[in-house]
Amino acid sequence: MLWFRQRWTVYGLWGRAVLALLAFACVVTGVFLFALAYGIFRNRRSAAGVVGAAAAGLLGVVWLVVFISLGSADSEPVGAAAGLTTTTTAPEPVVTTTTTTTTVATTTTVATTTTSAPEFTTTIAPVPTTEPEPVDIGAGDGELVIDLLATIPVALEVPGGYDRDLFRHWIDADGDGCDTRAEVLIRDANGSAQVDAFGCAVVAGDWYSPYDGTWHTDPNELHIDHVVALKEAWDSGAYAWSAPRREAFANDLDEPGALIAVTGSVNQSKGDADPSNWLPPNEADGCRYLAAWVRVKAKWGLSMDESEYGRIENLLEDDCLGLEVDEVAVVVPRFPPTTTTTTVPSTTTSAGSGNCDPSYPDVCIPPYPPDLDCGEIPYRRFRVLPPDPHGFDGDHDGVGCES
Repeated sequence: MLWFRQRWTVYGLWGRAVLALLAFACVVTGVFLFALAYGIFRNRRSAAGVVGAAAAGLLGVVWLVVFISLGSADSEPVGAAAGLTTTTTAPEPVVTTTTTTTTVATTTTVATTTTSAPEFTTTIAPVPTTEPEPVDIGAGDGELVIDLLATIPVALEVPGGYDRDLFRHWIDADGDGCDTRAEVLIRDANGSAQVDAFGCAVVAGDWYSPYDGTWHTDPNELHIDHVVALKEAWDSGAYAWSAPRREAFANDLDEPGALIAVTGSVNQSKGDADPSNWLPPNEADGCRYLAAWVRVKAKWGLSMDESEYGRIENLLEDDCLGLEVDEVAVVVPRFPPTTTTTTVPSTTTSAGSGNCDPSYPDVCIPPYPPDLDCGEIPYRRFRVLPPDPHGFDGDHDGVGCES
């Protein structure tokens, strides 16, 4: 059968016709000889039957020899001496070309087939051979965030192999006894944070979390967020960094917005997501967050994937149109919202009674005289307007009795 298929493929029209007739004759002869031999031998069981069966078998052997001789005379296995040679050119990324040459006797037929694969470009985040110094974004001098975005390469993320311990963090970089977490808590406190001098432990203060617009007095409720999460940095190029560079990234106090004190539960909801999957639930903080994100990526030479880049670009062209790179400072409300209700002692006139000094519109404090100090009233951190007759706002920041 293999012999027949080889010749059917190689021979021309007349050759195929001869092969067809030969095959038909072979089948008819085989059936006839089998029937003759079976009938004579089975029914008559005579010497003539034996001779006829033998003759039929001999004739079948002759046919077989003819076929074998024809096959060996002009054919070899496909792909070898038969002259069927296949040459395959290793495929390029876009176009694959296969050239097949078939030779029979003195006739050569060359068939060339070209198949075009769908065009696409895949960029893998490059593995740098050197580690350039982080770019100093500085104040930006009016540069737009969208222009800074255009300098950031777009590439596939390279996940795998991440471990948080690869980024040594919360170090005491300046040797003052305070680690990076404490430094951020002290820096981000609204007013002065209360710090235990032994071990630089931050124990109390007032912090505003821009992600969700809430105030905190307990530092244990706060996380120090890497705006560009360590896992995101790893996938975007930090996988190729040295240990000192990863440590510098994880403790970057020089870049405004790179590290920020926020509500712990909100930071957990963010995880290692980029802006295509997560933005601060406090919409008023969205543009500032994008400016900080782009600055960090640009400073450290990190890439963005397509969805991340596209989402940021769309927001910068819409909700954050005209956003400048220096707009990364957290906008803190002037006064924290009142979270508790304080009962005014009977000696103090209640709000709305008509005997409250207008310099303190959110609480009820009797007008001067007599002169009162913070120890004589139950209120803390309330709004103060001029002329502040009792002198509750000693530092003139608009907030009375801050401690």
